[in-house]
Amino acid sequence: MDHRKAAVSLTDLVASSTPDERGPRSVSYAVARAQDVFQFDDFYRREFPRLAGSLRIVCGDESVAEELAQEAFTRALNHWDRLREAERPAGWVYRTGFNLLRTYWAKSKRSEDPLVREPFEPPAESQIDLVRLLGQLPLKQRQAVVLRHVLDHSTDEAAEILEVSPGALRMTLHRAIENLRELSGIEIDEEST
Repeated sequence: MDHRKAAVSLTDLVASSTPDERGPRSVSYAVARAQDVFQFDDFYRREFPRLAGSLRIVCGDESVAEELAQEAFTRALNHWDRLREAERPAGWVYRTGFNLLRTYWAKSKRSEDPLVREPFEPPAESQIDLVRLLGQLPLKQRQAVVLRHVLDHSTDEAAEILEVSPGALRMTLHRAIENLRELSGIEIDEEST
């Protein structure tokens, strides 16, 4: 995947711009569009690897995760005029990515979300074990753990992404940690949930 910035000439932007209150083909409009392109590019470079990685952990399939992350960012680009001003545009793109994953599984006619059978291989053995353990959790618990503890979102941010209340997220995390304790036999600290 090529992550280089696209060269955008002001002439091209002015030629493709629509009229605004300052007149047709305004240079200020073209400059604003160029700034939007570079602002989105920075957002994409920062958040795409995190979203794709979290989807990969949740679904266990690198190619599906990459495709869903790309679709989430395509939709974000289509709504960038309002998202760029949002308090947490990353929350919107994560929520979109997880919703796309749920839709993907529904269209695949799977009766239950799959376990991670062939996880991507992080370098440390303990990380591989964690991915296998996460694969045994129900989808909502897996998503909550990834957002809160792998990606280090706050409880409020993770709750917003998953479209649940912070209290519901804390309960989901509590159940996930209980399940992980049972599966691993390891005492897991629950204070940071």
